[in-house]
Amino acid sequence: MYESRVLAFSDLKRDTTLAKIKDKYTNTTILAERAISVDLFGLVDAQVGPYHTARMLKNSKAAVYYHCVVESRLAVENLHQLESQFVQVFNFGVKRKINPLFLASDRAYYGLPICTGNQPKLTTEDEIMNFAPVLVEGDAARMAVVGAVAMVFPTAAEIDLARADARIKINAESVAKDAFGTASRALAALNLIVDPLIKQCADAAEAFFSALTDSAKREACTDWGNVYISVGSGSVLKFTVLDFTTHEPVDLMEGQVNQNGDSALSDATGVLILNTTVVGTAAVNFSKIDSSTGLETYEPYAFDITIVDKSNVQYTVYVKKLA
Repeated sequence: MYESRVLAFSDLKRDTTLAKIKDKYTNTTILAERAISVDLFGLVDAQVGPYHTARMLKNSKAAVYYHCVVESRLAVENLHQLESQFVQVFNFGVKRKINPLFLASDRAYYGLPICTGNQPKLTTEDEIMNFAPVLVEGDAARMAVVGAVAMVFPTAAEIDLARADARIKINAESVAKDAFGTASRALAALNLIVDPLIKQCADAAEAFFSALTDSAKREACTDWGNVYISVGSGSVLKFTVLDFTTHEPVDLMEGQVNQNGDSALSDATGVLILNTTVVGTAAVNFSKIDSSTGLETYEPYAFDITIVDKSNVQYTVYVKKLA
């Protein structure tokens, strides 16, 4: 087992490392005791504020985007329910032979098969949104027939309003997605600048304190933002990841060791096998990203653990889906 230096591998760690380097440099008033040069500090100092602002902006845009995603999905789901109810009510009228208000032949107005009146297959957002005008326009055409009575429970007007509401919220989601994407790309661009600077500072600190013993050097460098972890031969951490409410397995959940970023994904059965060389106290952070939005779908969860070298252990964790 030995001590190894690790560099920041997350946006939060980069942010806190930059701030720590600046704080240490600023509070070290004796020039000869500063582990990094004036020029290097100037480069770091120029990134501290912008990086923190960019990280917080990305977080805020993610929160807005998530809210819009939830709102749009609820609106589309509401529209889907109204459409299904509309078709069910009409078919029920046909079944009860309420003539001439509900004729099997009138199903054609709504794009439905005349013989069966089966529910249309509406599985995607586009299919749900596109079916609403068919019902609204079809009911208007049916009303042109003498003696026809407009549908109720729900009415065509209710469906039209629900579709308009869904469209507004889908558009809001699109705008929020673009804003989140822009903020994410801006932060990613800063990472390309910040990562080499953090490494330069870490190298400079180790060179500055190179005359010290290894343990003393690590302790001194830690004050300048360096991070050291205990590394062993390797251990296997097996997790079964279950939904907190349903107790069903959760797939594609990432488990990541907070010490060095070792990670793995859970499979369809919720099993996540994580190989790590970290030894000692750590936390395994669990998160799941929706591939279609880039947003987390479960509340972030940290599982505290003490890792013994060459161990092979099993745990069950329960994660909560974001409301």
